[in-house]
Amino acid sequence: MSSTLVLLSGGLKSAAVAADLKKRERAIVGLFWEYGQRNLTNERAAAVAVAKQLNFPLHTLKLSHLAEVERPGKPWTILGGDLPPDQINGAIPGLLPALITLSAHDALLHECEFIAIGASGTSSIDHQEMGANLVNHINTYFALALSCGIRVQAPLMAKSAEACVRFALDLPGSERLIALTTSCYIPGDVRCGSCKGCKRRAVALKIAGVKDSAWAPGKARIDAA
Repeated sequence: MSSTLVLLSGGLKSAAVAADLKKRERAIVGLFWEYGQRNLTNERAAAVAVAKQLNFPLHTLKLSHLAEVERPGKPWTILGGDLPPDQINGAIPGLLPALITLSAHDALLHECEFIAIGASGTSSIDHQEMGANLVNHINTYFALALSCGIRVQAPLMAKSAEACVRFALDLPGSERLIALTTSCYIPGDVRCGSCKGCKRRAVALKIAGVKDSAWAPGKARIDAA
C-alpha cells in the first residue's frame, strides 16, 4: 500500500494537508463524512471543490444519526436549533477519533498506507479529543486489533491556527485553495461571521495577512472564481 486516505472536512486545515501531499507527489484518496452537521451542504461542496482542484477522487460515507446523540439534560449543539450562531459548538465530543477508526476500513479498501487528518493544536482545545498521544493510541489499536499497517498522520497537530494558515500559504495555488474552504457552522450563501468557526478563521487569516471571501463555497461562487 502506498496511498494516503485524507479525511476532508471542507475546512482549511484538511485541504492544506491534502495539498501538501499532492505537492510531495503522494497518491491520495479523499473521504468526506456526513454525520448530520448543520452546514452539510457547504462543507460537502467545499470538500468536492478541493478534491477537484487538487485532482484526486473523493468518497462519501454517512453516519447522519450521530447529530441526534444527546447526553442527560444537554443535547449536543451541532445542529444548533434556535441557538444564536456564537453558541453553536459544531462538534460532537469523541467524533473525530471515531471517524478515524471507521475510516480504516475505507483505507484498506483503497489500499492506503496512511490516514491523514487536519487536526491541529487548536483542534485539541476545541474538541477536547485529539492530540499526539491519542493519535499514537489509534495507531496502536490499528496494529493490535485490525492487524494492519495503517498509520494516522496529523502533520498540523503541533501548529496554531495562524501557523496552519502559513503552512497553507506555502503550497501551490494557496489563495484559491483557501477560498474554496469553509469554517462556518451556519448554512447559507454567505459565511455568518458570528459562529466560533468563522471567528477563529477570521483571526487566523487576519494575522497571516490573508483576505477571506465572504461567500460560502456554493457552486455558483466556485464556478465564478
